[in-house]
Amino acid sequence: MSGIEEFSELAETGFAPMTEPTDPKDEFFKSIYISGKTRDNQSGITEKAGKIQVRGKEYNLDEANMVITNVKRILVKFVKNSRGYETVECFSFLDGTPSITGRTCGQTKTERDENPYCKDCKSHIIVAGLYCEPNGKPIMDDGSPVFCFIRAKGMKYMNVSNYLSDLSMKDLPPIFEPSTEETIQKEKTFVHNKRFVTNIKIGEADSQNYGTFKVFELSAGIELPKDKVMDILKLAKKVQPKFVDKFDWSKKKLAEKVKKPDGVLTFDDKPKNQTSEEKKPEPANVDKDFSFDSIEF
Repeated sequence: MSGIEEFSELAETGFAPMTEPTDPKDEFFKSIYISGKTRDNQSGITEKAGKIQVRGKEYNLDEANMVITNVKRILVKFVKNSRGYETVECFSFLDGTPSITGRTCGQTKTERDENPYCKDCKSHIIVAGLYCEPNGKPIMDDGSPVFCFIRAKGMKYMNVSNYLSDLSMKDLPPIFEPSTEETIQKEKTFVHNKRFVTNIKIGEADSQNYGTFKVFELSAGIELPKDKVMDILKLAKKVQPKFVDKFDWSKKKLAEKVKKPDGVLTFDDKPKNQTSEEKKPEPANVDKDFSFDSIEF
């Protein structure tokens, strides 16, 4: 009897049922986003326009907090097909490898604009971290920590980029000793953004042609003690494979439809006019009774 390997070339002509989308509460990285309009999500919860949503965890917030673990700038070129679905035409994880179409990506917008194919490519920033209280204490879900992320693109890009840049320029006492000019520069690049609780609120930004948009407004909250920062660095290293698996879209087929989960918007929707009372966070002190290093997942 022949083995199935004899007919392996037929594998691509078969059919398998589409996999069911992951339930929001089961996602490892939960999306933090601003609702563009009031609507009921797939869990039956009414998400209010202009409020922060932590998909699968908490809804209709005025603010959220995270301790950053992983940051990545990516390049994405979206196109719409004849049915109106958005697909990824080109993608680069900017890790030194070519894009999924084999092209070498321009590092700046000016460089990409010189290439007709690349001029519609946009830079996004993925900022992932540990969802937490203002004092840095992790928010748990059934005994496990909650990891979250924001995706800064379009009108949301600049605020996030400026915040990360400002953190990287801070002159802070070095974590690693003995310190050298090289180690200090490395700390500024990928350690400084982990030394503070990052507070996420809702701001506004004006576009030239499309009016006012709701955007993320990030600010540095309390500074974490050195031992907590070291724990976060270890945690970031531990979670890095999951981060790459989640956000490196080059692992997907070139023409695969990008499925946007409920609440994660393709475009920055123009917000409706509304008023809401903004809660001022109460002063918070670092909770010294928890350890990031003890987190298991």
